[in-house]
Amino acid sequence: MGSDTTTAGVRIQVWTAFLEDYSDPATGQFLYGYRIRLENTGPQTLTLQEREWLIIDSDGDRREIRGRGVLGRCPVLAPGGTHEYHSYCQLPTDFGTMEGAYRMEDDEGRSLSVAVGRFYLAHNLREFPANRFRRGAVVRHRLLDFRAVVADYDLECRRDDAFLASQPGAPPRNRPWYHLLPDGSDRVAYCPEDQIESAEFEEGIRHPLIAVFFDGEDEGAYRRNRKTWDDLKKG
Repeated sequence: MGSDTTTAGVRIQVWTAFLEDYSDPATGQFLYGYRIRLENTGPQTLTLQEREWLIIDSDGDRREIRGRGVLGRCPVLAPGGTHEYHSYCQLPTDFGTMEGAYRMEDDEGRSLSVAVGRFYLAHNLREFPANRFRRGAVVRHRLLDFRAVVADYDLECRRDDAFLASQPGAPPRNRPWYHLLPDGSDRVAYCPEDQIESAEFEEGIRHPLIAVFFDGEDEGAYRRNRKTWDDLKKG
């Protein structure tokens, strides 16, 4: 369950989801994703300078986190401007809460504390998909027009800045990126989410790594095994 809070003209909306593919309940590892949208409805340009979080799990253990900006950036919100990002939180329990605040500054250096209302982290919550395409989904690349199957994905780009700069359209780092096995090829593509779309299964995908990551077909997609992309790199 997310939250929707407005402080002095700054609206903060939060959506949450349990990230099942990245969790291991048997060992007490529960990963939750959250998407945050900031909207400046006031007359002053604001810069997000600092964040602070209070995280409480179902055992009552508390964590406080403070840091500069969000995801290494200090976004600037002009009047009417918005900023959106994804992040995640790991807990040792299947339930918890988060709440906090952003410290923002206007153009004259005056500080403003903007509340982020309490939101809930629970293993049965799927309010938003952290990633649109699941492992085994058949997709089409919008720019390069090839069909492929999703072998794996990252919650954000794990390549360096030089790689990002080489990509068309300057795609953002802090969105899901996908390891794709293109049809009729033996190469691997690494693409941001906004460059791919769902495609028909048709005759399937021909790629030498299909048998490594998948053990069959199921309802227009490949049935994924438990091997990860990192497992493949380890040999």
